[in-house]
Amino acid sequence: MEIVDNTCYNARQEMNGEAMRIIVDADACPVKEIIEKQARPNRIKVIMVANYSHQIRSDYAETIMVDRDSQAADIFIANLTKAGDLIVTQDYGLASIVLGKGAMAIHPSGKLYTAENIDTLLMQRYLNTKSRLA
Repeated sequence: MEIVDNTCYNARQEMNGEAMRIIVDADACPVKEIIEKQARPNRIKVIMVANYSHQIRSDYAETIMVDRDSQAADIFIANLTKAGDLIVTQDYGLASIVLGKGAMAIHPSGKLYTAENIDTLLMQRYLNTKSRLA
């Protein structure tokens, strides 16, 4: 995953006097090291959020540990997010929330969540859950 591609790099602009940050839903993120490797030379602040069940260590990123509740990291990230931030998450619900706040959201595989695709992704998740419960 190339975090600093043209789309994301061009979005690194001043928003309300603050530079873009990369906020990572780090509980199950497989690309934490890649994110740091791309952010460090560009001096982009990285914040890793995980629950206490996970051991997150970084010599570059700020790490924030939250309660073990299943939604604790997502709620913390949603509250922390500002317009212009880049959120790395596998959670469609969290992606939808941060898009509504003017942030960008990307899956660890590199797929961008957008206003054009988030409703379809949420509906697919709903239908898949419904079919599993049937």
